Amino acid sequence: MDSSAANTGVIGLTSRVAVEVAKDGITVNAVTPGTIMTPRIEVLHAHRMDAIAQSIPVGRLGRAEEIADGVWYLARPAAGFMTGAALDINGGRWTG
Repeated sequence: MDSSAANTGVIGLTSRVAVEVAKDGITVNAVTPGTIMTPRIEVLHAHRMDAIAQSIPVGRLGRAEEIADGVWYLARPAAGFMTGAALDINGGRWTG
């Protein structure tokens, strides 16, 4: 299964479960990160880093902190009305 098919499945499951548990005050959301700079990515793809960055509209890979900030927002009461959504933290790069 390619990543776009997997993402579609996760998003579909997220929306369905969100509808089922909303009446109980539970929110369900997904985070769909783009390519994130990690030590493993840096080692495995060192020879392709420029090409990878150029394929992302913002021109760089994401940072783990940027994903963590999105998750932190979803965990806060301020996101209490957000459910069944996919938070795309991907630098503008779509895999669909």
